[in-house]
Amino acid sequence: MSQKTPQKLYEKILYSKVMLLILLVAIFFMGKGVIGLYDKKQSTGETLELIRAEWERAQERRSVLEKKLDDFETEKGIEMEIRDMFNVAKEGEKVIVIVDTPKEEEVEEIQKEALWYRIIDIFLFWR
Repeated sequence: MSQKTPQKLYEKILYSKVMLLILLVAIFFMGKGVIGLYDKKQSTGETLELIRAEWERAQERRSVLEKKLDDFETEKGIEMEIRDMFNVAKEGEKVIVIVDTPKEEEVEEIQKEALWYRIIDIFLFWR
């Protein structure tokens, strides 16, 4: 009778098909976890870029608002803001208003709509 040494028993368990299956399952789940972490890293990087762009826009907006605030501290700045907001002029100044003439297509379209509305009004009137 041959006695199995602990070394041989250890090798038999380590190199068995069951142990190989256990190792493959463990590798599969570890790989799946690594892929999940990689996906999270990618989405976090994209989110970070969006946040940086938004931060830069906010900083630009802040600088514009600070400049406007500085302009409000002067008489000329207040006057310019009032002129922009309310479209007014000082007494004695002249204002030029430029009005675009409608295109021929727009005029024809408006005339056609007006014709249809007249026809509808006639039918509604005779009811």
